[in-house]
Amino acid sequence: MASFSRGDKEEIIAEIIDILAKKDPDPVLTFPELYNHLSKSTSIRNKVSLHIILKKYSEVLEYFDDGMNVRCIRLNSKLSVCDLHCSKSGSCPETSPICSGLHICKSYLLSGTCKSEPCQFGHDFTTPHNMAILREKNVSGLPARLIKELVQKSKQKLPSEGNNDENVQSDTRKTQNRYV
Repeated sequence: MASFSRGDKEEIIAEIIDILAKKDPDPVLTFPELYNHLSKSTSIRNKVSLHIILKKYSEVLEYFDDGMNVRCIRLNSKLSVCDLHCSKSGSCPETSPICSGLHICKSYLLSGTCKSEPCQFGHDFTTPHNMAILREKNVSGLPARLIKELVQKSKQKLPSEGNNDENVQSDTRKTQNRYV
């Protein structure tokens, strides 16, 4: 079995996410489909190596049985956006385990654009807080484009009202993060 560096694994995961993010409307691949694609375009040369990599990156990829004994892979983004950071007050304690959400502008994430210049919510995935979250989810080496796609292809949507959504709850006893 081949040994992969962290960089090799991140490149493979980036390619998998890129493939799945482009599949509409249902971003799912069977294990054989994924293996055939990756064996031609990456250093993956055996199914055991791919299986190990998929298991390691369960924070962003769901590896499941379709009920007919066919292993499948789909995006499983557990990245969250901090509601407190994106509220009108913009105040968050920024400490884990209290805050496990990205501090980033929701408009920027969803549309790639923002009407505010400068934006108080930020458009940078490389801040110390955001990098800590991305490292925890094993996606810190992914390009910003793929992190955005993970958010955009997620199961739950962010509020469409933008960053100043009146419905954002700032009560710290309630859930502070909305999974995206």
